[in-house]
Amino acid sequence: MDIILGFHNDKEALFKDEMRAWNNCVNLIATTDIPSEDEFFESGLVTEYLDTVDIREKKDLRVVIVGSPVVIRSVGQIFTELGLTKQQIWVCYERRVSSGNCQCEHCRVTRPFCCQYGPVFRYDKALTMER
Repeated sequence: MDIILGFHNDKEALFKDEMRAWNNCVNLIATTDIPSEDEFFESGLVTEYLDTVDIREKKDLRVVIVGSPVVIRSVGQIFTELGLTKQQIWVCYERRVSSGNCQCEHCRVTRPFCCQYGPVFRYDKALTMER
């Protein structure tokens, strides 16, 4: 399993101790936009490290993308260019969910409401939901 996480800087990174522990059992890359003195963090954007993921066994591979709409689109596009199908990629719109009861419409991308049918969607479906 590969996990690539991106943070603005190492001070804003959550679960630092846990990430170090996870790194013992998975390939974990933590990146920061602003270079860090902590050697655990790589410098740069998440997209700069996607080519480190071994996708030779594409048939069984699944990708989960969590982030801003810009991150979701750019990472999804890179993985499709690398040969993954849109059905192998899942995205999370949890950051849009506010009330969880379909009343505030904060999470409405178009239809359906994220809080009602998500917030995790297959990439091919998510592309048709974007505003």
